[in-house]
Amino acid sequence: MKREFFVLVLIMLAISVNMHAQNTNSTNQRHRLATQINFSPILFFHFTDSKARNIVNDYNFQAGLGFSIYKYKMKNRFGGSLGLLISTKNYSINYDYISENYIIFEKHRYSFLKIPILINYSYSIKHDLFLGFEAGIQFSPFLYKDYYALYPDGSTINKFPHDLEFSTSIDLVFNLSIEKTINNGSWGVEIKPFLFFNPKDELFFKHGFYNLGRLALGVSITIKKYFLKY
Repeated sequence: MKREFFVLVLIMLAISVNMHAQNTNSTNQRHRLATQINFSPILFFHFTDSKARNIVNDYNFQAGLGFSIYKYKMKNRFGGSLGLLISTKNYSINYDYISENYIIFEKHRYSFLKIPILINYSYSIKHDLFLGFEAGIQFSPFLYKDYYALYPDGSTINKFPHDLEFSTSIDLVFNLSIEKTINNGSWGVEIKPFLFFNPKDELFFKHGFYNLGRLALGVSITIKKYFLKY
């Protein structure tokens, strides 16, 4: 009788452990979808100065919407995202030389549509806190331009002196992230330092004098709404 009881306990224990393992596996391996609002109040471009000119960043930002899908496995989270953002590239140029025939100051205003396609990985250091890395590419079609120039005699122009040939650029994107989830994981707040790099061409215009640089740094704030857990 004792032997049969002992075997019964072992069988019940094995069933319990197996059910717990199955429950843990189903809990830790799941998928979730998320929509997100992204705002980058800090966006800094690296420009190449010369002996004749000094390029200064004016205020730049980007903002938009995104959609993400995640797969959870234990403390690891893998995912991909697609976004649609409006981004600015505003800067001023001061020229060191002074001549009646040459511009001494310029102000440039440009805006773009950003379409990032990214993959990401994050690790849960707490049940509601994730550290992550994100990488991918983004397409940047041109949207709008505005130009202002000043001559030594005080006269100004608003028409760019050369014909522009704007084309869609493709940038490499790298992000680090820290995300805090709230309300039982239904919402998330994420802070991401990011880097854009254009490996192909640092010249933005047909005429190479106006070098816009090919590197940008910034910080974005993202608010996520999670839904459809499966």
